[in-house]
Amino acid sequence: MTFRGRLVIAATVAVAIAVLLAAGGAFYFSRNALINSLDGQLANTAQSIIGPPNANPVIDGPQAYGDGLQIADASGSVVAGTATSPCPSPPRSAPSPPAPLPRSSPR
Repeated sequence: MTFRGRLVIAATVAVAIAVLLAAGGAFYFSRNALINSLDGQLANTAQSIIGPPNANPVIDGPQAYGDGLQIADASGSVVAGTATSPCPSPPRSAPSPPAPLPRSSPR
């Protein structure tokens, strides 16, 4: 192979390596920037919902969860809560399936 051919191959390989390194670096830095941005947005959203860190939120009361917080026992009786409507009745058992239809006799 001539010197010119080896020089062309070396230049091609050098350009390919440079392009791959640039693409990998751009991917890495843009990925980290997007992840950090998303983490910041999620932290701000969570902080606006639950309050500042180390705060002791009040669990019951309409100011915390709207009108409708109730605690009920297994029978459906309200034990504690702020809502004005009662808890729904406990679930009933499923109805029995209907009786099968009579079969017609072959003709």
